[in-house]
Amino acid sequence: MKLESNNKPEECLYEIKVWIEADEVNNEFDIAYRDVSKHVKIPGFRKGKVSRSLMEMHFSKRVEKEVTEKLIQKSFATALEKYAFTPVSTPVVEDLNYKKGENLSFKIKVEYKPEIEISNYNNLSVKKKINKVNDTQVEERLIDLQKRCATLEVIQGREARKEDLAIVDYQILVEEKLIEKNEQYLLELSNEYILKDLRDGIIGMNKGDEREIEVNLPDNFNQKKYASKKAKVIIKLFEIKERKLPNLDDDFAKDISSYNNLEELKNKIREELVKHEEEKNQINLRNTITELITSQNHINLPKSMIDTECFYLKKRFEDDLNYRKLNFQKYLENENLSEEKFNENLKEKAIKSLKKWFILDTIAEKENIKVSEEEIIKEISSSPYAKHIDQDVMIKNMKEKNKWESLREEIRLNKTLDYIIEKADVEEVVLQEKK
Repeated sequence: MKLESNNKPEECLYEIKVWIEADEVNNEFDIAYRDVSKHVKIPGFRKGKVSRSLMEMHFSKRVEKEVTEKLIQKSFATALEKYAFTPVSTPVVEDLNYKKGENLSFKIKVEYKPEIEISNYNNLSVKKKINKVNDTQVEERLIDLQKRCATLEVIQGREARKEDLAIVDYQILVEEKLIEKNEQYLLELSNEYILKDLRDGIIGMNKGDEREIEVNLPDNFNQKKYASKKAKVIIKLFEIKERKLPNLDDDFAKDISSYNNLEELKNKIREELVKHEEEKNQINLRNTITELITSQNHINLPKSMIDTECFYLKKRFEDDLNYRKLNFQKYLENENLSEEKFNENLKEKAIKSLKKWFILDTIAEKENIKVSEEEIIKEISSSPYAKHIDQDVMIKNMKEKNKWESLREEIRLNKTLDYIIEKADVEEVVLQEKK
């Protein structure tokens, strides 16, 4: 057997030409026909006594297929040992050439896992941006709680004001084309996201009034192809409501929580905000670390892995749209996005995700970072679903659906990131001082 390789590292692709001499091929045919003769039944002949010529007449195609497959597998195993690579795709056989009694030749094409030399991950210098919680944020959260506990009272005998809520029917038209409509829709006129022209048009209306209001649609309008365009909004006001806010006092704290007074409630709000900001700061740091090591290390990726990652990313995206009862084509239309551009963006995301995985996987192997069964169980126990499902049942289901090893890998990569952060020189940069 003779092998000749053509390695294309930029594509992570081996093209291996294989020549197998006639003597070796013939020997495999002899073995195959001897095996056939032990099992075949032909009228007039005893088992094992059927002539080779008769067997070739009846079984030549089957035997040739078995022999070539065996020799291809044998040559691929030899190639793996000789060139020491890890395949990531099913080998493709091309240019198979064989005539009875002659040499067998073919070409194997297979993609392989890229070998990566990761440098400078033990002493990275990064900045961790810190958002400090201030008194204003605590007050804003408290006011938000106050609004949620407010009662709405129907107002009679006066026009709509900025602080009111209005129940309306509306239609939005661009160049006389209806692009959006809603009935009995509740609008909070003080909401900063409402268009100023629309708010100003509704303020001063009375119950039962109907108006046409000219507006400029915002740049971030949900249907992107109409963003920034002039539109006409037809509004009919059905009802005006006024929000009655409860007093922010100790009774309020007792009514909505288990705390004895307003100060205890404020302290709890601050504690939750601090925890949330710390989580955000840590996520941002992890993203910064990932982007840094990805930018510092060049990686060639196999095309099949990119295609597979794109497939799963798109499937997850479409599943999410379906869950929200949205249509993919409608999404593209609303975003003013071609499918070609969507796929291009998806490919960039897939490449970024794969590079991150390869880098962290390589570091994990180098630093011998592993995940125990106890760590996986601990992660499962922290899931919000854990209290609703028996743990043993959940573990069994995860193992049956191959989610157990996926979770192990996720934890492993997170541990690797934590290891890199622990070794890094992290400078904290405060973006917002606590008042």
